[in-house]
Amino acid sequence: MKTKLMMFMAVVALFVLSGCSDSKESYVKDFKKFIEKVEAAGSDYTEEDWKKADEKFEAFTGDRYEKFSSELTIDEQVEITKLKAAYATRRGLSTLKNGMDKLLDSDILKMEKNKK
Repeated sequence: MKTKLMMFMAVVALFVLSGCSDSKESYVKDFKKFIEKVEAAGSDYTEEDWKKADEKFEAFTGDRYEKFSSELTIDEQVEITKLKAAYATRRGLSTLKNGMDKLLDSDILKMEKNKK
């Protein structure tokens, strides 16, 4: 009986401790890792990759931000603002690159058509 009670308490403790993993600190750390990943690989993202990244970004700047915003220090708020700006910059550069690629492809097709 005592062993069963100890096992039950261990399981309850495990659930309680694992439930605490979504903390303000983990939010800031996870958001930073996400942005680092986007900065490292974003130039090679497809539109599908960007859709997935946009969904994650929305989660970080929406629900999760609202959950912890009242707990964030001034330094953490500044960090979050920098992360948002970094994402917007990378996303904007990708959009610009894709637009330029499409424009150039279109121009090349027109030139090839005119040669014929």
